[in-house]
Amino acid sequence: MELHENKRRGVAVAEFIFLIILWASTILLFCLIFRSRSIKEFWRKSSTLAIVFAFIFLNAVHQIIHFTSWTLYVSQASPSQIFGNAEPVFGITSISIQSFYDCFTIVLFVQRIAIIMDPAKNRRTYNRILYGAATIACCSIFLWFIVAYSKVIDFSVNMVPAECYTLTCTNPFRVERSALNARTALSITNVVVGIVFLVVFLSRKTIMRTNVAKVNQLTRVLFFERLFLEVIPLTVDSIFIAQTGVSIGLYIGPFGAIGCTTEAFCFVLVYYIVFKPPRKAGPGHSSTQ
Repeated sequence: MELHENKRRGVAVAEFIFLIILWASTILLFCLIFRSRSIKEFWRKSSTLAIVFAFIFLNAVHQIIHFTSWTLYVSQASPSQIFGNAEPVFGITSISIQSFYDCFTIVLFVQRIAIIMDPAKNRRTYNRILYGAATIACCSIFLWFIVAYSKVIDFSVNMVPAECYTLTCTNPFRVERSALNARTALSITNVVVGIVFLVVFLSRKTIMRTNVAKVNQLTRVLFFERLFLEVIPLTVDSIFIAQTGVSIGLYIGPFGAIGCTTEAFCFVLVYYIVFKPPRKAGPGHSSTQ
């Protein structure tokens, strides 16, 4: 029994260290991106894409702190009572940031569909409506989490049971599943809207400017990454928890964190590759238009 527990603890620590490294690598990619272009230029390419990246960066910083605290706890390097009090707050914050990211990736899909259908149309008012609706939805979800979890969080006790190495097995998230259900619903919505985007993208042969075409290609990459790295594992985990009470979180990371983190890293990496500025021609070379 003790050998099995040590194995589970070792797997959890290895996963958390991997996640920390991957999020740190994502931040490094952001540094490389903004070393070669200004934030204004980045915003001009696609304001929605810029917002999505802002939430990825914010999530990266938060998750490095979050997973570091998990690593210290699982390796028994931090007091369990202090971690048990902090973890539910970390978890709610993490899922809230991810929910903002989810809402604006849905906006990105919807905008790309509209641009493919009619590239010439001015959509300033349309975009403002989408941004407003997404912001209201995100804030409503965040307030919903605060109200729901304020009823089940008790800072006078340790809310992380023994042998618990994932967010889903902490006491507040076992009692109140609002955050987990919201994440699953947003993930499924992303897939549905993403499928519509993919169908429109493949069926229309509209000629577009290079930057617009690149953003469309990047959005297609985002859809497949979210589907296979995040949505499918999260949905399967939610079904397992609902039907059997057993989570596969130990094998896909805390609440699918391995897939979510890999998806964010790959998305930023693909952006860096696609929009990487061309090298300047040397003195003995001439450039062609």
